[in-house]
Amino acid sequence: MTRSEFEARRVGDWENLEELLDVYAAGKSKSKSELDDDAVAALPALYRAASEDLALIRHRGYGVDLAEHLNRLCLRAYHVLHGTRKSLMRQAFVFLAVGFPRLVRGNAGVSLAAVMLFFGPFFAFFLAGFIAPEWVFAALPDEMRVQLEQNFSADAESADFGRDVESDVVMFGHYIQNNVGIAFRTFAGGILCGIGSIFFLLSNGIVLGAAFGYVFIAGVDRTFMSFTSGHGAPELIGIVLSGAAGLRLGLAILKPGRRTRALALREDGRVAVRMALGAGAMISFAALIEAFWSGNAFPVAIKYTFGACMWTGVIAWLLLAGRGGASAHDGFEPGGER
Repeated sequence: MTRSEFEARRVGDWENLEELLDVYAAGKSKSKSELDDDAVAALPALYRAASEDLALIRHRGYGVDLAEHLNRLCLRAYHVLHGTRKSLMRQAFVFLAVGFPRLVRGNAGVSLAAVMLFFGPFFAFFLAGFIAPEWVFAALPDEMRVQLEQNFSADAESADFGRDVESDVVMFGHYIQNNVGIAFRTFAGGILCGIGSIFFLLSNGIVLGAAFGYVFIAGVDRTFMSFTSGHGAPELIGIVLSGAAGLRLGLAILKPGRRTRALALREDGRVAVRMALGAGAMISFAALIEAFWSGNAFPVAIKYTFGACMWTGVIAWLLLAGRGGASAHDGFEPGGER
């Protein structure tokens, strides 16, 4: 294939890449989110194709001028893509640091409803472990009671605590799969007019509360409480906020206001998805602590201190973070707190 034939075949993609880069350069003073989504999605593929073309040009000796032109084009594309990745990471960090707490406070109604739906039965069945154990036995299947006793007995503590790094990594994957699955079901249940989210909040509150109550009946409370103290705050609150996101989704269907239900679901769905993503990040963080901290043989006093700091920190973050003003890029949605 001659140089002219190669250029004729590939010049269209080069011109498309150059046009996208020019559009990006012209819009640098604006938010990157304002760039056309299809254009941004096409950029990586055009960049890879241009890089392959550059290698062929050099290998076949199609000319220094052509190689230099395409090299400059590839360098521009590389810097744009690299900068976009850094920008996305920064946006994610800002959202989690201040945007998500603002979003939770801006949707205080569904957040408080989710708190009551989960922690109401949770504390009721936890206290039942001391004053009405028959309720705990009714809520927990026999297999779960046996598993709690086996996993958190004194023998299990000496055998399981102090796991090696490989075991911690395996457990991290297990906790992610299990906890994120619970959170997703709690959120996705909101599409059933919120009924699914209400069901999962109530059922998880009952089962987890009964489990916390049962360990005192079984006499394995010391091991259980020291194990759960560190990751309990981000995990339990993450589940609650997943339910709050589902309730927001359900309200869009039940009470669209003057909007059509389709429009309400589209607009409120964006808010709900952002809440669910923030809750998912909390639950993933909890899984990280559960795998690499909770299962290791640290002194009980240190574990309880760490757990108290986690509860204080998570609650303070949700109530106080981002109160100094809102940014256009903090993930904040209309209707939230400024």
